[in-house]
Amino acid sequence: MRCADEAREAGQYPTAVSHYSQVLEVDAENSEAYLRRAQVHRLQKNHQSALSDVNRALRIDSKNAEALLLKGEVFEGMRSYKDASDTYRRALATHPGHRDLENALNRVQSKQKAIENPFCAADTMDRLRASSTTKAFMEDAAFVSKLEELRAEPNKLMRHMEDERIVTALAVLMNINFPTPGGGGGGGGGGGGDPLVRPPPQTLEDLEDLTGEPGEVHQTRTNAPTRVAPPDRSKALEEKEKGNAAYKKKEFDVALQHYDRALELDPTNITFLTNKAAVYYEQADWEQCLRTCDLAVERGREHRADFKIIAK
Repeated sequence: MRCADEAREAGQYPTAVSHYSQVLEVDAENSEAYLRRAQVHRLQKNHQSALSDVNRALRIDSKNAEALLLKGEVFEGMRSYKDASDTYRRALATHPGHRDLENALNRVQSKQKAIENPFCAADTMDRLRASSTTKAFMEDAAFVSKLEELRAEPNKLMRHMEDERIVTALAVLMNINFPTPGGGGGGGGGGGGDPLVRPPPQTLEDLEDLTGEPGEVHQTRTNAPTRVAPPDRSKALEEKEKGNAAYKKKEFDVALQHYDRALELDPTNITFLTNKAAVYYEQADWEQCLRTCDLAVERGREHRADFKIIAK
């Protein structure tokens, strides 16, 4: 255990994991080893492995405050803020007045509120003034007035989405950073150039405008086309069309099933992910929408998708 702890403190995470695993081979009921290995997995952003280990620690000692706190933190890292909040609440029922758990619950509740209305966070104006992307926008009284309106009445967001500066501000507040061709920035209320991001889709056709026929030819960032032809590409596109049809009928759960099936058949096509995000947006499931968008951006970069597809 000492070697594992030393490796963890030194930032040698794979070595630490290996040592903790050796401890557990000898003592499979060592809850502390599971907990410390979970901490290392969390530091590596291996959230599923961290969650698995912390659950094992809790099966051995269900009232361990440190394990309950870590479980909530892992959920936060996964952006599963409701699960994190529920975990902290249950933990506080067992450990009332626990300062770290109370602070964690307050923190995650603030994150939940920011997702529901990113403009209402206490530091919204400061963050937008500090960001090089939105700093200039904050000098416009009309733009600031729109922000104040959105802070008070978030249901008016769609009314202001035609202003590219509002969309850009939303991206900054939600920590969504999209690269732009040639290093150009976002537009500013009617200025030239492509906006940093575009408004949320109103229809699936809007999503697919920039992707063309998905899966055919994906343009890479170096403008060198790469042909992607998964074995089940045609079946994946059939599932996507079924999902689109369900979406248009507002049968959102059915649509999600078809998009998931399409992703199983062709995991390289991020259009299926953006279509899923559109469904979550319609369902007002902002947390899941954001997580799906993050995954689409990550997978798009992994497969060197066109900038416009990633920005979408």
